[in-house]
Amino acid sequence: MKSSLTAENKKGLIRIPLSFFIAKDEINTTAEIKIIVKTPIDTTERSTSISIFQDVTGKFAREGSASRESTKKNALIAVLCVLTVLTVIVAIVVVILWLRK
Repeated sequence: MKSSLTAENKKGLIRIPLSFFIAKDEINTTAEIKIIVKTPIDTTERSTSISIFQDVTGKFAREGSASRESTKKNALIAVLCVLTVLTVIVAIVVVILWLRK
């Protein structure tokens, strides 16, 4: 997300509002803040990086993790069902071949 804000310093102090948006299932994110101060004589530039961490047990993080875990569990159950069906088919074929002798 790229955002730019320009303000004029009339009272000696400027407050710049910042807003950050983090995806529901993201645990942390980093951002770089660059501040450029221009005067008629000089220009100064400062930048800093910040990291924002969301609690893993937070509502949105839990919902995202739960849905991923649910998807993994469903995939595992599907694989196990297929393996069970294949095992039963192989067992039936072995019994049929054994009885033919």
